Amino acid sequence: MRNISDQVPPGVPVSAVVFKAACRTGELCLVTHDAVDWFNDQRMLTSIRLVRLNVLNFPNIPTLGDPVYVNRIFGMDNTIDDEQGDHIHFGWPAVEINKTYDIVAVYARSGDGIYPEARFSAYLDSEPDLRFSRLLRKGDNTYGNPNCIDGNNNPCVYRWGDNAGASVDPYDDTAIWIAQQYANIKGGYDIWVGKVFGKKYPDYSAASIAAPSTIQPGGSFTISGKISNHGDGASEMTRAAVYLIANGDGVSVQIGEFIQPLVEPGATKEFHATLTLPARVPPGRYLLKVLLNSNQLVEEYSTKNNSAFADRIVRVGTTGR
Repeated sequence: MRNISDQVPPGVPVSAVVFKAACRTGELCLVTHDAVDWFNDQRMLTSIRLVRLNVLNFPNIPTLGDPVYVNRIFGMDNTIDDEQGDHIHFGWPAVEINKTYDIVAVYARSGDGIYPEARFSAYLDSEPDLRFSRLLRKGDNTYGNPNCIDGNNNPCVYRWGDNAGASVDPYDDTAIWIAQQYANIKGGYDIWVGKVFGKKYPDYSAASIAAPSTIQPGGSFTISGKISNHGDGASEMTRAAVYLIANGDGVSVQIGEFIQPLVEPGATKEFHATLTLPARVPPGRYLLKVLLNSNQLVEEYSTKNNSAFADRIVRVGTTGR
């Protein structure tokens, strides 16, 4: 199968390029490529170097003896998931550090027994070394056509992505989102995204709100629409409020509420709600608005996308123009 080491240019030190760096209050973390003969069999395997430096007093940067300093090469194999003696290449890393100074490095792996996959390692600030790596997304097939020969009678070269992605979540400054390529079933690649650390939260949005054209004071009516959960956390029981907003002066009146349906992360669900229009609402032309999680009992990534308007003007107490 194609190995990620195939793209290292000849004559260029593999540790000469910083793939990503991240800094947090004087702690600078960076990742590069390296290469190690892990099995002492004259086979150099692409590996990853993780460096953490104390740069508070730059250009004075302490190394050995400083508690912040880390200079760690990792690769070889995973003693839990891999067969003993598997020769595996690690490459194309990215790194991020959160507010508690915990570090995550994401990267690709390929080699004996595995298709090109996405994986990550965590280095917690309270621990002395990297934790065992975890699988982000396994590879499904060989990357590229293994039988392809170019015009010079050499195996075809298929380019792998230059970089991974790692970024701290601005919502809580704790979770770290990571992304990396993996070989898909068709022999190409797709990108897989995951999250390390932090809590999971939902993120509601409403759309396609349908309402009747005319509603009589004191009468019942039904609205419908769609609720989506764009977060990574499961939705919880909460309420949605329904408002009428006067078309002329913009005065908003809450006319009812309903229980939101539970929506799984990444899913969309339709809703139908039957309400009674309060008799006190004066005749006129109104915009109808639905506001999700109106009591804000459920913590979300964002509430900025919680409201949506019906697709027509609603008339109260009249059927004429």
